Amino acid sequence: MHEVIFSFLLATLSTETANEGVAWTQVDTELVDIPATLAGLSKSENTVVYVGAKWCEPCKRFKSAAKAGKLDRALPGTRFVEFDLDRQRSSLEVAGYQSRMIPLFCLPDPDTGRNSGECIQGSVKGPGAIGNLVPRLQSLLGIARGPIRR
Repeated sequence: MHEVIFSFLLATLSTETANEGVAWTQVDTELVDIPATLAGLSKSENTVVYVGAKWCEPCKRFKSAAKAGKLDRALPGTRFVEFDLDRQRSSLEVAGYQSRMIPLFCLPDPDTGRNSGECIQGSVKGPGAIGNLVPRLQSLLGIARGPIRR
């Protein structure tokens, strides 16, 4: 009988914040204990786990818009914690963050950091991706709908 033991590392985080708007935290560690990484974040603000990939066109559009401050008014005080599906798939699965479509946006359970089950997944491709995702994220977060800066 062989026993496999996984040793998870605490994540290496890099954060970009746009005043009171959207904050973006990228998790760079391949094997990561996602619940432990989210423990301090999920209680302090609107924290959303974002799962994307470099090849995902709607993911690239959303991330670019968020980092450029174009979503600050529509999603104020929201922190996105980014995980890469291709690099961190096993860690995401262990924490319950899995989907058949990306981008995946989930609210972490504030006590455990695991997926709360409150998620949205997938988007349209092309310039309509942001317009498709933002109202769904506002609904997920319970934010009154505000304008999207273009």
